[in-house]
Amino acid sequence: MTTETTETTTPKAKAKSKSSGQSASDGAAEKATNPLGFEYEFLPLPAEVAASGIITINPKDLAVSKVDARNAPALVDEEFVASIKKDGLIQDPCATYARHKKTGKEVWLTVAGRRRREGAVQAGLKTITCKAKEIKDLKEYLILAGQENLKRENMTFWDKFTYF
Repeated sequence: MTTETTETTTPKAKAKSKSSGQSASDGAAEKATNPLGFEYEFLPLPAEVAASGIITINPKDLAVSKVDARNAPALVDEEFVASIKKDGLIQDPCATYARHKKTGKEVWLTVAGRRRREGAVQAGLKTITCKAKEIKDLKEYLILAGQENLKRENMTFWDKFTYF
């Protein structure tokens, strides 16, 4: 990305652009192509994971995006946590490999199962297994997360509206 600005850019925009390393036009392009403010870019799955499609990870190490198909994705109650302590996770969350756009940190990103992830953290589980899925773009990410959520009866009208 370039840090140069055009002469029509205001001084305030120039200062902001130089400090962020992004030109005003780059910021506008980012908003146009990423209106939801999604903070990750998707990466190919590591070879050792692509073959099996499964990862074992500490649930605390699973990143969570601020973009979600649910209004309140990580709300867990005591009964849910107790169930996880007793029986573990019955269904594995789904994760993909991604890089945070601002920090450059490569992470495993939760695609579906944020509530299960949060429940595992609260239950004190040190490792969980996740289905690893290679995701190409935000549309694929949202469709996969939405399909997973539509399988549940407790999705609110607002959650369904947001997904569609």
